Amino acid sequence: MSNLKTTILTAVAGLGIATAGLFALPSPEAQARDCSYGDGYSVCFDLVTREGNLEGWLVDFQNNHTTEEFQIICNGKSVAHWESKGGLSQQEADDMATWFCSL
Repeated sequence: MSNLKTTILTAVAGLGIATAGLFALPSPEAQARDCSYGDGYSVCFDLVTREGNLEGWLVDFQNNHTTEEFQIICNGKSVAHWESKGGLSQQEADDMATWFCSL
């Protein structure tokens, strides 16, 4: 297993919580919700936890066709893990999570 995967798994396991639990309690440094609006879409996001290079985000995406709610863990500018529910395909959701962390 790569060192990066080991580090991520150790960090999550070290927190003593499942991935979903990472989002249960906002950290003291949690920021206010921010939104970005474009032509026919919006993306709103909250930083809910930070542990080393890992950042946990709640992200809501909406366009003229569908909505999607994400829980995304970024490791720097890369996706460490994401889960979502909504109307996007698996590939579209993966692309959105990848794009979000790359910012």
